[in-house]
Amino acid sequence: MNSESPPLPSWNRRRVALLIQTATDWSRQVLAGIARYADKLGGWDFYLEPRGLDQRMFLPRDWTADGAIVRLTHPGLQSSIARRRIPAVNVAWLGRHSPTVPKVISDEARCAELAAQFFLAKGYRNFAFVGPRRVGYTDLFEHSFRSLVAQFDYQSFVPDPAGKAVDRARLTRWIRALPKPVAMLIWDGNLCHEVVLASLNASLQIPDQVAVLCLEVDPLVSALCPIPLSYIDQDGDGVGYLAAGLLERMMFGYPAPDEPILVPPRQIVERASTDSVAVGDPLVARATRFIRNRAAMPIAVKDLERELDLSRRQLEHRFIKQLGRTPAAEILRVRLALAKEQLRKTDLVLDTIAVRSGFQDASVFIRCFHRETGQTPGEFRKAVSVSRLLLRPPGGIAQE
Repeated sequence: MNSESPPLPSWNRRRVALLIQTATDWSRQVLAGIARYADKLGGWDFYLEPRGLDQRMFLPRDWTADGAIVRLTHPGLQSSIARRRIPAVNVAWLGRHSPTVPKVISDEARCAELAAQFFLAKGYRNFAFVGPRRVGYTDLFEHSFRSLVAQFDYQSFVPDPAGKAVDRARLTRWIRALPKPVAMLIWDGNLCHEVVLASLNASLQIPDQVAVLCLEVDPLVSALCPIPLSYIDQDGDGVGYLAAGLLERMMFGYPAPDEPILVPPRQIVERASTDSVAVGDPLVARATRFIRNRAAMPIAVKDLERELDLSRRQLEHRFIKQLGRTPAAEILRVRLALAKEQLRKTDLVLDTIAVRSGFQDASVFIRCFHRETGQTPGEFRKAVSVSRLLLRPPGGIAQE
């Protein structure tokens, strides 16, 4: 241990206020990560009051807290924390990082990078963004995304202020005017729902004409939407776990870090709202749908030739012109994406994953996976499984 670190006092139960709204799946993930950390150590008593997204929260006057984990969304809460002189950690993008209320947050720039890479790999060259209905918020997420696709057509839509319904007529006119096909990145699930309804009412096809990706989506909102919504998995559980670890260190007298702790997103969870590629050639679009629908089967380029009644040379020429890769490369890309999803989410043996991903056998699967990713499937799975163990403050109390 660092000789300059303050001595650790004897353990007693800590009283921690959680001023985090409970109305969204993202916030509930953060709370679950906090609970996971506390369950590992024991000895934390929580104050938590269910609240909606726009409700203001304060520290309760009749409850003595040793620390707090908060969404620092208004100056009154900042003042309340300062008066109590308790350590606190902010898990919201709103508010500034400071020595008294440091931040543990999802990495906005990495989320934007993941979204841009996702859409560019699909061949999109027209991009649009629907931002938050929040006054005074500096949207680093949009700024980062816009800079990554700056060479292409880009347009943005600002909804009406918070508390007012989205003007659907104005939204529909804006979507109609966008060049198609367009890749749309949207702030949250509620706005995604509005975009999907506006697009369908304008007789636009999702995802072939309008592909919709959410920064954050609630499973219930997605279930109520006519089209299942793709979204960025920001690892809210990891944010909560790290925030709890940092708060514990601060309650023991350790200083806050100089910079915010940024938690990278896990992945993009793709559903029907983006399950397409942006191509102007209808035959290539048809071919990519064929590949996507049969990726788990032992298909080959010759199957595409028969399906489309094209020669291999014609097929490769059109694929390279539209996507910058051959049909064989597209088949492999889709298969590897399918395999990675199974490596992340299941304990299936490699033989089974190989078959379910369309590979001839496990040896071919392992060889292709290593060539394309630089890792074996086992190394990839291990890296995913230990990622949460790495989401903790260096030298955390639990290890000392």
